[in-house]
Amino acid sequence: MTLAHVDEALEKGVRLEAICERLGVAPRTIQRWRKPATAEDRRCGPHTRPANRLSEVERRRILAV
Repeated sequence: MTLAHVDEALEKGVRLEAICERLGVAPRTIQRWRKPATAEDRRCGPHTRPANRLSEVERRRILAV
């Protein structure tokens, strides 16, 4: 529904930046919303474990509490 309103405003000549400011979102957010569901997710997450990760013993202790 929001994208329909965005498209309607764009057709009337409102700038995307003004629309995004009014909605409180970044223009990149609108681009992501328009991305087809079949598009590949190219985000790269961390490939290593964080140095401050809990040990298994610490994790079990916390879960027990």
